[in-house]
Amino acid sequence: MVLIRGLPEGSALHREMNDGRLWTMEHSLLWHVAYLLQRVEIVLGAQGVKKKPQMPKKQSTPWDDDGKTKRTGRVDAGDEEAAVNYLMGLRKKT
Repeated sequence: MVLIRGLPEGSALHREMNDGRLWTMEHSLLWHVAYLLQRVEIVLGAQGVKKKPQMPKKQSTPWDDDGKTKRTGRVDAGDEEAAVNYLMGLRKKT
């Protein structure tokens, strides 16, 4: 147990616990700062407006789906071949 607790944040164990993604404490802090800056921007923009501002929904990680975010590069199951064909078409013709 001592060896497991002593593993660095970038270890394979930590990536496995985060769906194969590298997610350190630094990343988590930056993610929370970005969320708070969104809130500050909304509150400051709503000053002088009588309607209460709509606060953004907090996502626990960037890859959590909120249903509104358009994700560039996401490929659904069954579309892999079409994605590869598209990417191959972007190559420079020599």
